[in-house]
Amino acid sequence: MKIDDIESLEEYLKKTINHILERSLENTGYQNLTSDGLDSLMIVSLVVTLEEDLGISFSDDHLMIDNFDNIDNIIKVLINYYGVLNLNEI
Repeated sequence: MKIDDIESLEEYLKKTINHILERSLENTGYQNLTSDGLDSLMIVSLVVTLEEDLGISFSDDHLMIDNFDNIDNIIKVLINYYGVLNLNEI
């Protein structure tokens, strides 16, 4: 899957998280996902989905709950460590 900009990445993450939660959230970037019901098994499902869809493999060092507690943190990890977006092209 190719994602061209941060807005597209954010929308993809929202849709993916809503699918995993089996309900729709009006989630803002800094809203805590675990308080919205995202538990540890759902985070594992999110990690697997991201790896499959984006063609990446998370390092054990990045599999910390803090990296997945809100959409903005997920975006930062994906951009900074996995090159999901090439910010030089944006």
